[in-house]
Amino acid sequence: MGGSHRPIIDNVVGYFDHVGHDWLRKFLRHRVNDGGLLRLIDKWLKAGVMENGVVTRAEDGTPQGGPASPVLANVYLHYVLDLWFEKRFKKSCRRWAELTRYCDDFVAAFQDREDAERFRREVEERLAAFGLQVAPEKTAVLLFDGNLLKGKRRPENRPAAFTFLGFVHYLTKTSAGKVNIARKPSPKSRERFLQAVAAWLRANMHRRVWEQQAHLTRALNGHYEYFGLRLCGPPLSTVCWRVYRQWRWTLRRRSQKARQTCDWATLDAKPWFQLPPASFGGGGVLGSPVR
Repeated sequence: MGGSHRPIIDNVVGYFDHVGHDWLRKFLRHRVNDGGLLRLIDKWLKAGVMENGVVTRAEDGTPQGGPASPVLANVYLHYVLDLWFEKRFKKSCRRWAELTRYCDDFVAAFQDREDAERFRREVEERLAAFGLQVAPEKTAVLLFDGNLLKGKRRPENRPAAFTFLGFVHYLTKTSAGKVNIARKPSPKSRERFLQAVAAWLRANMHRRVWEQQAHLTRALNGHYEYFGLRLCGPPLSTVCWRVYRQWRWTLRRRSQKARQTCDWATLDAKPWFQLPPASFGGGGVLGSPVR
C-alpha cells in the first residue's frame, strides 16, 4: 500500500433516537411513489414503543427492534452522508478519498491530511443540520500509511490501527516486503461474546451436557462465520479455549464433589463434550477440536 492514508473513524451518537421524521419523509418521497406505503410508514413512525404496558411516543427517531427501522435509518444516512460525500465533498478533495459506512458507523480515508482535517470539521456541521452528532470518543484522524513499514530496518513510527465492525484493521508486511491490510477480532468484540456465553451458562447450569454442547457449538460456529478471516486463527482459537474453560467451570459448580468424583480425562474424550475448532472463511480448520 503506497501513499499516505489517513482514515477518520466516526460513530453517530444515539443515531436511531435522533432520525428526523420530517427529513425522513422527504427522503422517502424522493424515491417512493406509493402513497399507501408512505402513509403506512408514517403511522409506524408515530406508533411509539410499549414498555411494561406504557406507550412512549417520540417526535424523532425510529423504534429500535422494529423490522423496518434499519432500512429507514440507512435511507436517512444515505442522503445525509453518503450522497453528500460523493456529490459534494469528494469532488473538492485534493487527492484520493473514499467513505465506507455500515449503519451508523463509517470510516473515511484520505491521501491528503488537509482533506481529512477538513472532512472532520464539515461532517460535524453536516450531521448537526439533520439533528445528528458524532461520538467524540470514537472520532479520530489516524495515520494509516504503508510507507512507514517499507525498508529493511524496523520502523521508528508504526502505522496506527483502528477498529471497525468488530475488527481491528492494521498494516502488516509479508516476507516478500509487500504491505497488506490485516484484520483480527477486536478485544471488545471477543469479550462481549465471552460474557454472553458465560451469562447463558449461568442461566442454564443444570441443563443436560449434550444440550449445553449443542448451544455452545452453534454460538461458536456463528462467531467463526463472522470473524473467520485470514490471520484470525489465533484469536478464534483462544476464544474457543476460553469457552471450554467456562463450560468446565460451570459443570464443576453443579456439585461440591465434582473434583473428586468426575473423571475429566474420560469426559474429555466423549464426542458430546467437544467444541468445534476455530475455522476461517471457506470451511478451513485452524487447530483441532478442544478436548
